[in-house]
Amino acid sequence: MSVLQKTMRAETVINLIEAPGFLENKDDEASLIKHIAAAELEAREQQVDGRMKRKMLAVRKLFEHGASRVIIADGRRDHPVADALSAKGTVIE
Repeated sequence: MSVLQKTMRAETVINLIEAPGFLENKDDEASLIKHIAAAELEAREQQVDGRMKRKMLAVRKLFEHGASRVIIADGRRDHPVADALSAKGTVIE
């Protein structure tokens, strides 16, 4: 992701996953966190495990390479990109 973001100079990157966004409790989709400050990424990365840990590391790397906004959103929806751009997911800035 970071190579693509850097090459395209993207300010916003959408990361589609199999969840509504970053969840406070991985077993409860209603625990969606709508906004995370970029400064919180390392601490949030410590809260998760498995594939989500790798995704959070990738998001942190995006910010290190110049992204100003990353949206983690549900790729299972009918219109995932439009939903992500309308803030249906977790916005990290």
